[in-house]
Amino acid sequence: MSAPYELHRIPRLKEMNRNIAELIVSIALLLFCHQAIAKKEPLAYPIADKIRIVIDDNIRGPSMTAADGSVLSNNFGIIGGLIGSAVENAQLSKGQQRAKEVMAVLSAYPLNRKFQDAVIPVLHHEGISPNPEFFVLNPENRKSYVENMPEPGNPAYLMEMVPFLSLSHTGDVIILSTSIFIYRRELKKNGKEKMRWPAELREYKFRYSIPMKKYKSEDIEAATSRWLRDGEQDLTGKLDFAVTELAEMIKFDFTRSGRALWKTPPQKNIVEFDGLKYPGFEVKRTDKFVVVSTGDVYPWAVSANYVIKD
Repeated sequence: MSAPYELHRIPRLKEMNRNIAELIVSIALLLFCHQAIAKKEPLAYPIADKIRIVIDDNIRGPSMTAADGSVLSNNFGIIGGLIGSAVENAQLSKGQQRAKEVMAVLSAYPLNRKFQDAVIPVLHHEGISPNPEFFVLNPENRKSYVENMPEPGNPAYLMEMVPFLSLSHTGDVIILSTSIFIYRRELKKNGKEKMRWPAELREYKFRYSIPMKKYKSEDIEAATSRWLRDGEQDLTGKLDFAVTELAEMIKFDFTRSGRALWKTPPQKNIVEFDGLKYPGFEVKRTDKFVVVSTGDVYPWAVSANYVIKD
């Protein structure tokens, strides 16, 4: 999850242990966003005549996640710095080396460039804005960006996103994801900026999975070996495909048809695909994967589910 730019201004975060600070911010954002978005006002179509779109570089690298999606470890050890060694010993066991090999390929993948190349064209979108401004945020320009934010109301809206790659601790799932935050920028009576954030939060995931029933549940090595069975280029090609499809999911989600699902309660609607069931509404179906929107239920998400069976 990408934190709003205002969080970078808090001096105390610089004094705190980075691992603990990141964890606290993530939990606070999750709780705040869940409460704030529940009271959100509907966005116009398009959202605004002008909107600034910020694509934040992922500087942390790929992460390893638990079954519930929480981060266990990554290149910078956000939470792994606290429990990483225990995770490796208890959960990776004999699949540890294979998992590291897969993580090495994910780390070498040029995620930021690929994501930007795929997403920027689809964000020139009639459902977003006829005049989008794009800004790619990285460690080199972050400080100047924060110090030179445009005056509130010009543009009135800010959209922010950051891509993520993760490998499940069981080795059988790889997920490409991003969250899109849309903030409304207003000017208070004292002349300072007020961020009504988020005005909207959307989540997107492309999920590759290997059926673990083909392997012993504890045999992580067998599952992780499958990712590299056909070589690193094959896995890289899968990541390229996921990036392209994720961009298409975002493109659809901001059309009138996609936006209509934002307000539609899923009730008991279920999408069945290849013997599996997904709650929500079917957006796209191929012989390889299915894309599902959760509708008006938290988390507001669009997800693709691709099961590798060969």
